[in-house]
Amino acid sequence: MSAIERSDAMTGAVRQDTAVPASLAQVTVFDSFEAAKPGWLSLEARAVLTPYQRFDWMAAMHAHGLDKGRLAIAVLGPPERPIALLALVIGWRRGVRQARLIGSDFGNSDWLIFDPEAADRLTLPVLQNFLAEIALQAGGIDIVRLSQLPARWHGHANPLLAFRHQPAANNLYVAEIGAVPHPFIDHGITSKLRANLRRGRARLEEQFGPVGVRRIVDAAALGPVHDAFLAQRGERFAQMGIENVFATPGMVGFFRSLCEQGLGQERPAFMAHALYAGDEILATSFGTAAGNHFSQYINSTSAGPASKYSLMGILMVEMLDDLIASGITGFDMGTGDFAYKADWSQPEVVFDSAVAVSGLGKLALPVLDNLVRTKRAIKQNPRIWALARKAQKLRYDLMGKLRR
Repeated sequence: MSAIERSDAMTGAVRQDTAVPASLAQVTVFDSFEAAKPGWLSLEARAVLTPYQRFDWMAAMHAHGLDKGRLAIAVLGPPERPIALLALVIGWRRGVRQARLIGSDFGNSDWLIFDPEAADRLTLPVLQNFLAEIALQAGGIDIVRLSQLPARWHGHANPLLAFRHQPAANNLYVAEIGAVPHPFIDHGITSKLRANLRRGRARLEEQFGPVGVRRIVDAAALGPVHDAFLAQRGERFAQMGIENVFATPGMVGFFRSLCEQGLGQERPAFMAHALYAGDEILATSFGTAAGNHFSQYINSTSAGPASKYSLMGILMVEMLDDLIASGITGFDMGTGDFAYKADWSQPEVVFDSAVAVSGLGKLALPVLDNLVRTKRAIKQNPRIWALARKAQKLRYDLMGKLRR
């Protein structure tokens, strides 16, 4: 029985186009990053991918225990020169064995790493065969869960959207910045925002001393910037009623080690920028890059007296100048619908997909689909979302009192 016939038998699907060319049926599943590394880096050098599929990013996520489970790093084509790659972690969720991209729960966009020259060959039958073989070699999977899939990435259609999908709970905020002249503040934002930022910067300098944005390029500066981020983000999350995931040991280790690993690199997997006024760190931004695209992963701002001066905007204009000067042409601010993002980028719908690769997985699909629809309905309705956040804050405060 062929792999694609096995997939049909497990899911109950009926399909007539079962033929997959031999050159596209070769699938190898690795159970370690070290074994997969040569082929992965070979593909990454020529592939279409978002920053969240970089080898360095995913390896660090897994090394710091942020995505536990069985590893299944699957390549399509010759292992030494693959044409596509999915780096999965497999574990039990909601009563079924789910495979998801490593770091998916902490990233902003899932994607199939693929060679653009092979894009037209990554058809639905080929991808179905790919998943069926992964399930077989990895010892069993019920559902492959794909989250926040962009429809396109820098001109390339997303092959994974050949599978059934629906809009995700949040939108992704993206912009093309390569053609914006220097300085960004004069050419990349509205006149109203420009005036506001210049006025805020002048007030900061009057009260706190010289203002400037720096990319962090040495370990000595990284420590204080990361400490400021943790304090600022922790205070902001407490106001929102959210536990500070970035303060967990795994996340702290991930930030420090991956930023230090990238110090001095032309295109690091993780980098930090900070807004200084005098010696005080008033705002931070941590982001990741792949090729000529930069994704702002997370930021923070001071909640003190300086907070009324559009700190993130002041940081953004100088950070974008730095990124453009280094060759960055694409930019995103991640998923999550916050009003300030509209000043810098445009919202795009991204998609969630759950693909059944077993009979049990097929039975679970309606439940997973309803969860996605419900989450989007809540988050995209301002009134309902405000009530949900209020309830979240009440629960957070109550739990805090109980802990005391």
